[in-house]
Amino acid sequence: MSDIPETLDTAAIEPIEDDAPSRPALAENPAAYLEVGDQLAEGGMGRIHNAADALLERSHVIKLLRPPLRNKPGVVRSFLEEARLTASLDHPAVVPVYTLGSRPDTGPFFTMKRIEGRTLMDVLRNNPKRPLPREVLLDILEVVVKVCDALSMAHSRGVLHLDVKPSNIMIGDHGEVYLLDWGMARRTNAEHTPGAVRGTPGFMSPEQARGERPDERADVFAMAAVLYHVLTRRPPFWRRRAADAIELAKRGAMRPLHEAAREAPPALVSLVERALVAARDDRTASIATLRDELRAFIRGDAALPHTRVPAGTVVMRQGRQGRSAWIIHSGRCTVQQTQDGVTRTLREMGPGEIFGELSLLTGAPASATVRAAVDSELIEVTADTFERELSSMSPWMRTLVRLLAERFRARELAGQP
Repeated sequence: MSDIPETLDTAAIEPIEDDAPSRPALAENPAAYLEVGDQLAEGGMGRIHNAADALLERSHVIKLLRPPLRNKPGVVRSFLEEARLTASLDHPAVVPVYTLGSRPDTGPFFTMKRIEGRTLMDVLRNNPKRPLPREVLLDILEVVVKVCDALSMAHSRGVLHLDVKPSNIMIGDHGEVYLLDWGMARRTNAEHTPGAVRGTPGFMSPEQARGERPDERADVFAMAAVLYHVLTRRPPFWRRRAADAIELAKRGAMRPLHEAAREAPPALVSLVERALVAARDDRTASIATLRDELRAFIRGDAALPHTRVPAGTVVMRQGRQGRSAWIIHSGRCTVQQTQDGVTRTLREMGPGEIFGELSLLTGAPASATVRAAVDSELIEVTADTFERELSSMSPWMRTLVRLLAERFRARELAGQP
């Protein structure tokens, strides 16, 4: 078999005439052809600027050390470790590092892909009202799932981020999601200085605040703290002074999410609260588990509101037309029917069972009363949701479902099993 390719571009083997003689096709020192532009951001250790690569003719961002720190060996080592660590994480949600080097005018630097977009913090500021519209909340949860994917990959490589927060999550103009600023990141096997506190006080795990060696569950806590902020508009440990926030974080002292965001979907609140447990051994075990729980919520429960119902509450009353069907998520409900002035208990229902669907389908009054036997959590299927699901069926299937509902209703009224 011939080794000659099926297609051949003869132009590719012709000499290329460079229309810019001052810019070589190849350079021994590519750093010399980086043009540093306007400053975009500044942190405690470094600055980020626009940059142009005159050799490759593309835009970057360049991260530089602040001038007072360029001659401090420990700071330089941390800066270079950030670049190498970030470059080792090949994932769509981690901004790629292009070059690492040093220049006489800037000192150490590394360049990264330039991204356009807005942070999750910007998204929340642009949606000041609570609760968030359902579509916005679901979009944010999809973003968080992608960030969890990036963290899961980093954890598999033995890398912790340790500074997950809304301002470090970037949403690109074309749907890209990035987890930014790996400056606090550490390898799990790196030497740890007891008592050293690293991270953002409002979002850090209690073990970080106490200066203990962190593990993957510190990032689990921070990711859940981001969700707490999404639902309440405040981080779990909110104080004006960082020192006060750290004291709260040490104790894991926050207002419970189910109290701070009563309007939030209970199923979402529950999974976030499991990841915010102060004792890390009792916390959601991995970022992959948190991600999978969020995916399950998005695919199912997100479309259906959950309601907490105290014991004794009448959910559906005999003789009244129902406006919703109900799925028992947790707890138990009792079905009672009154005939000729005598009330008798027909049965007790548990998790996964449904009631009210026949009344919703046929428009007839409820044939029995249903009340919560214990404190319960119910998933509500409203008439609008029900009709929307029915409309997605083929016409013959809709007819069949309604016909079956009518027949079940007739049998129920006739007292037939």
